Amino acid sequence: MRKFTCILSTLIILISCQSTQTSKQKPHQVTEARQKPKNLILLIGDGMGPQQISALYYVAKYSKKIKLSLNDVGFKRIADSPKGMVGISATEPKGHIVVDSACSATQLAIGEFSLSETVAVDQNGNKAQTILEKAKLKGLSTGLISDTKITHATPASFGSYSLSRHYETEIAKNYLKIQPDIMLSGGISYFIPKDQELEYRSGKIARSKRNDDLDLLSKAREHGYEVIHSKEDLQNSSSQKVLGLFNSSVLPSSMWQLENENSKERQVPNLKEMTKAAVTKLSQNEKGFFLMVEGGQIDWAGHENDAANLMYEMISFNKTLNFLIDWVDKNPDTLLVVTADHETGGFGFAYHRKDVPQPTPLKGDQARNNEFVVSKNYIRGNSIDLILSQKKSFYEIFRNFRKLPQEQQTAKALQKLVLENSDYQFTEAQAQRVLQRTKNIYNYSWVKSLTGKSFKDFPIMPHGKDAFYNNMTTARSALLAQELAVQQGITWATGTHTATPVNVFAYGTGAEKFKGYKHHSEVGRIMQDLLLQ
Repeated sequence: MRKFTCILSTLIILISCQSTQTSKQKPHQVTEARQKPKNLILLIGDGMGPQQISALYYVAKYSKKIKLSLNDVGFKRIADSPKGMVGISATEPKGHIVVDSACSATQLAIGEFSLSETVAVDQNGNKAQTILEKAKLKGLSTGLISDTKITHATPASFGSYSLSRHYETEIAKNYLKIQPDIMLSGGISYFIPKDQELEYRSGKIARSKRNDDLDLLSKAREHGYEVIHSKEDLQNSSSQKVLGLFNSSVLPSSMWQLENENSKERQVPNLKEMTKAAVTKLSQNEKGFFLMVEGGQIDWAGHENDAANLMYEMISFNKTLNFLIDWVDKNPDTLLVVTADHETGGFGFAYHRKDVPQPTPLKGDQARNNEFVVSKNYIRGNSIDLILSQKKSFYEIFRNFRKLPQEQQTAKALQKLVLENSDYQFTEAQAQRVLQRTKNIYNYSWVKSLTGKSFKDFPIMPHGKDAFYNNMTTARSALLAQELAVQQGITWATGTHTATPVNVFAYGTGAEKFKGYKHHSEVGRIMQDLLLQ
């Protein structure tokens, strides 16, 4: 009996040890399984460097006009979370230092170095298979969203291909060869036949920008797409394959979207609404999905050196980011990657030597004569709401200026438009400086043949600056920004892109893989490794 008891005790101990080992292994096995996400959402802020993220931070910290707390800043939520990771990524193309949106997005899409202005093309000029194409081949659902137009550089680099980002008619055609399941953006004009018009909503006309007779909207329907053109259409859509083109060209700015957010007449969905619709549809695929979402007009605000427009674009982008963070929390088999293709404008708050504050009383034991004295103006937080008082973007202000009869396009008229649409101080003499022009010395025939743009004359820029602004509008916007710089406490380095490394915020399953200093081609490879292997 004693022997049996001893044997039984030994068996119980062995079973208990085995059970303990198994129970210890299970969490490890679950952890290993969860290192690979089922879904991957890539959120790109075009032109969004660390400086642009800082603008959102200061809006949250100092604005009384915008109700946004620091805890509602999505970037902070990711950085503060144990599920989040923040890294840094360089963006340069093959053989150069500064990148454009097409090349940078391509490097994220294919996981390799690419060439300037190319779309889904490798450094040798060959078409390269993107993460979206590979996801489709694996049976995952795929989607593209942009608040610009679907033929623009960033979305095109994931779902189409071309040797040049400027060949938008070719890009539109090639979308129907790759066929992402969901495409939501603007750009109807590139889908209708040459010389034709389409009334896509009541009173809204799109005129073709194609150079052939292809009717890509009809072809899309033949391929099984539901083709829609309004916010209401999107809300009512039940299809799993949707081509949503909501404007003839680009979508309205975030400044307009936020102003009209609750208007019953608003028929264009905003970035968050498009994103919500897409993840709802794509997540019905049990195998998973890949979705790229672009906040593309952050970049345009940078090109135009428009601080107010930049802040409103970042506010809108943050709404989409917060929605996606919440969605990942409810769907933990998902990885969210948030980055930029580059920084635009060399944006920054900067102290200056005008309006230096008067000495103020101070009771601390180190105060001399009970006064606190500084030698420079370090910019008070109330400058944020002065900037946010701007009602129209610089682009809209100058567009309205150009609509005036030629004889009425005066400095007085520009002054009036600026004062009507902001709380800035702005004199007629300042307006006159903005409007001065001289001969354009950078007027290359091959650039005109590629882009269709040429300017005989150009605004008079500070010495050495004119080469860093691409057209009349961005140059005039920069001059206006320069006149307002001291009031805003903001300076800009350029009207083009910079080589500033950008942040990579990752959240959810696999986020730890993005730690460190990388290049966008490496970020692209990591995303493919996580989603597809």
